[in-house]
Amino acid sequence: MLLAQQTDMEGRMGKLLKIRKLTLGDGNPRICATLTGKTPEDIWTAAKAAKAAGVHLAEWRADGYEGVEDIMKTKAVAALLREVLGEKPILFTYRTEDGMHEITKADYIRLNRKIAESRLVDLIDVEYLMGDQVCRELIACAHECGVKVIVSNYDVTGTPDREELKALLQRMRAVGADIPKVAVTPQNPLDVLELLGATYEFLQAQEDCPVITMSMKWLGCLSRISGMFFGSAVTFVDTGRTLAPGQLSVKEVKQMFKILKNPNQQDILN
Repeated sequence: MLLAQQTDMEGRMGKLLKIRKLTLGDGNPRICATLTGKTPEDIWTAAKAAKAAGVHLAEWRADGYEGVEDIMKTKAVAALLREVLGEKPILFTYRTEDGMHEITKADYIRLNRKIAESRLVDLIDVEYLMGDQVCRELIACAHECGVKVIVSNYDVTGTPDREELKALLQRMRAVGADIPKVAVTPQNPLDVLELLGATYEFLQAQEDCPVITMSMKWLGCLSRISGMFFGSAVTFVDTGRTLAPGQLSVKEVKQMFKILKNPNQQDILN
């Protein structure tokens, strides 16, 4: 995994994040399938469907797995995903904010450490609500193992203003996030514009990392297909069970990307 420099269409220098054969941050939004299931069989089925659908990477929402606190069982499922998905990057996520399984803070830290140390996944998601110190410690552990880190923050009640959103992204980058990620809840269409504007302006000022942003619910659907215009590097899609309000299917996102594709850019569906 490495960071490579690139010049975008406006001549602005930025950095790309390369994970296995996938490049993030080049102006082409990538499609990530969210995988969940209570059993290894359920997760295996979801992974097979995601691979067949042609997504670029996959997120395993491990908080849906009934055996998640057993590290050996969780590693076994991660190994199964690697076998199914091959060179497609795997993101490990245990969501506590809206998760399907409760866990203590200590066990959350231990789980993410052990999964990073297994080197069976390519990225882990660390929730910013865990605090700066925990974020830094988990990022340091992951980086020692060659694993990249998304630091994420979810606001399920509203949308901060543009300056606050940019400041939040900057703080997450400052603790060492390879990719800062923000999800917000819009109360009106202007909230979606605040999120999109913050994404674009952050990337204009902070050119050293990709970013992932999304506005949730039906009102926020536009943000999930607008990465090529405003800069969000990844959009998360449904593979049969919608986990996030406003999440679209692989088919819907691909159709939108074909319509919106910039003829001067590479085929984002490859």
